[in-house]
Amino acid sequence: MTKIIVILGPTGAGKTEIALELAKKFRGEIINADSRQFYRDLVIGTAQPPENFFMEVPHHLFGVSPLDDVWDAARFEKEADQLISAVSGRNHLPLIVGGTGLYLRALLYGLFSGPAAEKLIRNRLEKRIDTEGTRPLYEELKKIDPQAAITIHPNDPVRIIRALEVYEVTGKPISIHQKGHEFRKIKYHCLKLGIQWDRAKLYDRINKRVDRMIENGLEGEVAGLRQKYGNQPILLRSIGYEEWFPYFDGKRSREETIDLIKQNSRNLAKRQLTWFRPEKDIVWFEAGDTSGISKAISGFISDK
Repeated sequence: MTKIIVILGPTGAGKTEIALELAKKFRGEIINADSRQFYRDLVIGTAQPPENFFMEVPHHLFGVSPLDDVWDAARFEKEADQLISAVSGRNHLPLIVGGTGLYLRALLYGLFSGPAAEKLIRNRLEKRIDTEGTRPLYEELKKIDPQAAITIHPNDPVRIIRALEVYEVTGKPISIHQKGHEFRKIKYHCLKLGIQWDRAKLYDRINKRVDRMIENGLEGEVAGLRQKYGNQPILLRSIGYEEWFPYFDGKRSREETIDLIKQNSRNLAKRQLTWFRPEKDIVWFEAGDTSGISKAISGFISDK
């Protein structure tokens, strides 16, 4: 079974920098598992690795798609599987890096397919979104399946409808079905390393990172993308981008916009930690414990 390393944790934890050092030390290649870093236009607001990182070790699935391209867990699983095979074939160590829990679960266990679509239910839910918007349905989802709501954006009608549909068809939340799916045999011999911080320090890092994004031109990046793509769905569902649209329309101040980006980023980190905490096979390390992380990888690699 192919060996891989997964480096996960909340946004702002420093996974990018840690992965680079580990890749250099263990002849690794980095495969992105952040659902927004696939897009080449989302650079500043997603904190994509700088160009010099790409020159030091091979990076994959960063900035590979235009905004109108469709990525989901199924596509990520397929492309990451192919990359892992290629990286291992070069006798290099695949390092999967990111905080999108559903994508990581799909890679390790395959996807939960669930019941077939029920046309009548789906049509009814789609009509409600047309008239009411996504928020009322998302609030219903939060009540019947708070665990699933953690992983679904309030402006993601496809996944909201699917989660509500599965509940109506089976009488069970989709998160329960997905949890049972975890008991399938894992596809890889995997070491899952979690990067953690004290909560107050993590939030401070997130706030400062947003400040750096502003200094680096985030507002201009979003304005240019809006002019080019309009109200493109991926922009309206991406932290660091969606918050600017009311500001550009004169409905929110710049200061309020920046504060909201920080708040939404902190909330994302909280949701990610909520997703990862129940997974008992994650080995958690303080971000500065590079010695402990390296020791764990060395032991994993040498273990027959």
